[in-house]
Amino acid sequence: MRSTLTIIKANLQKGIGQAVSLMAFALIAALLLSIGLLLMLGFDSFFDERSEALHAPHYLLIEEKALFSQDQVDYLKNHADVTEVETEQIIFMTAEFLYNDGKMPSDFIFVDTNAKRSMNDLTLIEGAAPKTDRDVCLPYMFKAGGGYQLGDNFTLTVGTQKYSFTICGFTEEIMLGSPNNQMYQAYLSSQGYKALNTKAPEFEGMIIRVRTQDPTDSEALYHDCIKQFFFKTDIAGADRAHIQSLSYYGSKVVRTMIPGIISAVMVVFAAIIILVSLLVVRFRIHNSIEETITNIGALKALGYTGNKLLWATVLQFSLVAFVGALLGIGVSYLAIPFVSNVMEMQTALQWQGGFDPLSSGLTLAAILVAVFIVTLFSARRIRSLQPLAALRQGLSTHSFKRNHLPLDRSRGPLALLLAVKSAIQAKGQMVMIVIIITAVGFAATAGLSIYVNLGINPEAFSKLIGGEVPDATFFLKDPADAKDLRRYLEDQDETRKVFYYQDLNVMTRDMRVNNIVAEDFSLFEGVLLYEGRYPKHDNELCISGYLSGMIDVHINDTLKVTQGSRTEEYLVVGLIQTMNNGGMACAMTIPGMQRIMPDYQPSQLYVYLDDGTQAAALLKRVEAKFTDELALSINVSELMGAQLGMYGDIFFSVAVAMLAITILVIILVLYLMLKTVILRQRRTLGIQKAVGFTTFQLMNQFALYYLPVITLGVALGGLAGILGFNSVFIAVIRYMGLMTASMPAPVELTLAMCAALVLVAYAFALLISGRIRKISAYTLVSE
Repeated sequence: MRSTLTIIKANLQKGIGQAVSLMAFALIAALLLSIGLLLMLGFDSFFDERSEALHAPHYLLIEEKALFSQDQVDYLKNHADVTEVETEQIIFMTAEFLYNDGKMPSDFIFVDTNAKRSMNDLTLIEGAAPKTDRDVCLPYMFKAGGGYQLGDNFTLTVGTQKYSFTICGFTEEIMLGSPNNQMYQAYLSSQGYKALNTKAPEFEGMIIRVRTQDPTDSEALYHDCIKQFFFKTDIAGADRAHIQSLSYYGSKVVRTMIPGIISAVMVVFAAIIILVSLLVVRFRIHNSIEETITNIGALKALGYTGNKLLWATVLQFSLVAFVGALLGIGVSYLAIPFVSNVMEMQTALQWQGGFDPLSSGLTLAAILVAVFIVTLFSARRIRSLQPLAALRQGLSTHSFKRNHLPLDRSRGPLALLLAVKSAIQAKGQMVMIVIIITAVGFAATAGLSIYVNLGINPEAFSKLIGGEVPDATFFLKDPADAKDLRRYLEDQDETRKVFYYQDLNVMTRDMRVNNIVAEDFSLFEGVLLYEGRYPKHDNELCISGYLSGMIDVHINDTLKVTQGSRTEEYLVVGLIQTMNNGGMACAMTIPGMQRIMPDYQPSQLYVYLDDGTQAAALLKRVEAKFTDELALSINVSELMGAQLGMYGDIFFSVAVAMLAITILVIILVLYLMLKTVILRQRRTLGIQKAVGFTTFQLMNQFALYYLPVITLGVALGGLAGILGFNSVFIAVIRYMGLMTASMPAPVELTLAMCAALVLVAYAFALLISGRIRKISAYTLVSE
């Protein structure tokens, strides 16, 4: 064992720079994989831990006071999965407010701070409890994502009425504190609650909070309550603004969405870096054997067995990987606070990510096992190498290959010809570099695409998660007024098209499903449909791919749909995708909806404007003319900008990190390759310097040596990113209910990035080759 350690020590001392480079690969891979696994495994458990610490509810039923009944409470108390039920009077309104410089409509639940409650009571992250009638405590997301600060004015707009408050604190909310749910709980002082209730008595409501035996029971309870409360005949027409419900599972999904995407990206990128590391290890072992083949022969002649020398090599590289992985895991814990700060604007949770032995153990095991296996198979040649052949430097030193590109008959710059000649003679090494650069180039292109599609230009992503996204939408109090408003909108110069569109809840297979009702699906511009066709007749519908997989119903099958006391059978003609309602959705025509709801008339209009036209002016005119008829008007472009604006900083950080790691990997690969080539060609370099080659010519020769393969690798990586980004992205987020994507990779930016990577690689190759300057021609020849 001591002799083996002596060999390992000698090898490491001789190649300390390359050992450090290999360690850096292991560090980067471990850093990315550890962060990805910490997010994937740790954030979910953190959410559950905070829920238990705050004694958060697992199910919420929120409704107008007129819809509340003691029967609901009794049903919940007698439910087999329920352990605790509490009710509270609230003020429940749908209002607009400023968020990220845009107007956002959401449901607000105002409660009296001093009211008695046991579930997720007032928990301050910052500030103090409300004292005056103007004070309000808002969920932490208003600071993390909306930019509000203590002491800021906060104004809600309901129709023409405005309600203003002063922010005195930010609270930690589990169920009602995410921008994706669009339901927020705000705390008022007792006098503030009474004052608001006096001003707006029509918004009196009730909230029922429920805890189950296990949080996973909340989804079953959610569906049971949907059947019990939402689709009774007497409230079948109740608007979704009047009665809402939310399960713990649904809340958790939207709060962990961004951490889930980031963790998946990190794990995939880590897998790419591990693959690169393994290729580099294999290359380094093969070159190490060639460089030290005489030493191996001498050691074998002295009595060292092939197995001992093999295990010395395996342990050497495994030790380097072990140290690098440990450092990477350690750095990942230092980076978690930064990652948490970036995610806060979407999660509205302060996650610190303590030590997780499972994530760290999996990271360490994955890297060590991969390096061990590759090292063992790559170093097998040592076992069969004969001492005499090794002492003669092996047959590999005698080349009988064809002389490609003879210098005396080839035209072109001498440095370029020598570089191409060397590249041809090292085909295996060139192929490996192309694979490495292609992999990291693809990762960099994916990072750039994520940032552009989710950060800079989120229109495609907004259509992906929101389905059909118009420029503006109008909700009417009475459907009878819809025709007048439609005629007015069609007469406006900037209007491109107008059609009826509405989301209504229906039941199928004892589950609540979000039903998209439209007059003409051919007018849609989004990416809702991904297979089959849209419904045309009153007996047809589309269902979401997520729902299709859950109930095992496919195109050309029939499905029964219920609304109130009526049930009808429909033919499934297409599959759609959406993230709304947990991916549970269907779509049908207006006549199709009238089969199960005969008195149904649409009360919502979607409006599309000419390109370059802003919706603000149109909304202002419509609101002035139809003041009494309108229930709500939304500038959808502005709303999507407010909701998706927070993703810009998040994915900018992800893109920058991926690009920086890509550049670092290219530099490390160049360092390892160039150092190896310089050492192996030191005699040739000495001769070239002695006959008159300048140091810069030799440096340029080595830089050009790798430039073609790096250019090819970057081009292939960029092309793979452009062609494959959508497929990879959907594979990462398919669990959210999305089946396909139409988010093209930015071709111009990708080309610019590829060109920049090639220039950076050339510049660093020159820099790394600078070590030639320090060595004289005599030294190079004599070594």
